[in-house]
Amino acid sequence: KTPLYVGYTQKSFWTIESDGTFRETNYAPELFYTFEFESFFRFIQLGFYKHEANGEAGSDALSFNTSYLEIAMIYDRWIFTATGWMPALFGSAASSATHADMFDYYGNWEVSLSYGVREGNQHAISYRQGTKGSAANYKWDIDLDNLFSVEQGRKKYNEWNPSFYLQVFAGHGETLNNYNKNTTRVTAGFSFVK
Repeated sequence: KTPLYVGYTQKSFWTIESDGTFRETNYAPELFYTFEFESFFRFIQLGFYKHEANGEAGSDALSFNTSYLEIAMIYDRWIFTATGWMPALFGSAASSATHADMFDYYGNWEVSLSYGVREGNQHAISYRQGTKGSAANYKWDIDLDNLFSVEQGRKKYNEWNPSFYLQVFAGHGETLNNYNKNTTRVTAGFSFVK
């Protein structure tokens, strides 16, 4: 078993008022290395390259590339993670100079506290702070994520765990298309995690 992984995350957003098409989809492939520990200090994850994009072309394209370091600590069913990132070691930080302020809104760090079990319901709250604006008016976001497992206690660790997903989000950067807009939104969906 190698601790070098290729990951992929996709978020698609559909609104009730839409004509049946998704209003936005964000794609995020990444390459990372994980050091795992059998202790309170659970793992260190080194992200060599993470590319986040909205899949659009031309002037509608938004993307940025990061390299990151994430640490996780666990106690009973509580997990605390802290992540710091910077413009990627390879490639450019943003798709063009037009969107060079993306890091001002997304910042360089995020902290998260979650509660639950891998095979059941999970709840998490996270906070991220940008550097745009004065110290008293930084751009930020906070989100509350909830996963309600469809098959309580029946899935093993290495099997797909389908869940209902409910998120409450407030702040900047919910999606790439509104990275510089302050939004408050409740989102419901379906999640498949392995």
